[in-house]
Amino acid sequence: MSLVTQGTPGADADSYWYEPADDGEAAGLEVLRALRRYRDAESGMQRRTRDDMDMNETDLRALRLVIRAEQEHRELSSAELARALDISTAATTKLVARLVRTGYLSRAPHPVDRRVQLIGTQPGAHTRIRETLGRMHREMLDVASDLGPGEQRAIVGFLDRMSDLYDAAQAAGAGGRTADATGTA
Repeated sequence: MSLVTQGTPGADADSYWYEPADDGEAAGLEVLRALRRYRDAESGMQRRTRDDMDMNETDLRALRLVIRAEQEHRELSSAELARALDISTAATTKLVARLVRTGYLSRAPHPVDRRVQLIGTQPGAHTRIRETLGRMHREMLDVASDLGPGEQRAIVGFLDRMSDLYDAAQAAGAGGRTADATGTA
């Protein structure tokens, strides 16, 4: 693989910083380009969703966490939400207040420990979310369901390995040496 420098043919916005050494790398780069196009499209969709729902990214993450806790029939405190979002309890208080005000979340004191605030969704919140996201989620599921079992396994395996690679890079710090997708450095 050779590095692509400015002015090099193929150094456009959709290319990577190197030229493929062989056909296998060329095919691999096409997969990475498709992944980039998907991530760009997904980012745009998420931005439009946040705008439609008048929420920021952390608000949406919080809402997903609260809904997941409800689906799992477990209580979620504001302190647990803060830890899961990796934000301060003060920021969580503001976030929850904003989502209570806009009709998505509710707060209630813990039945035993009144110092603890339990977070849940307000009646109608699930319906509002489904109205905003339901059609897109259905279409996404249809596309994924149209794949054959082997294709589904291959894609899940690929995306899991890419996630592991990103997680390892984050754990190593920006620019740090990371383990490859198989876990070896």
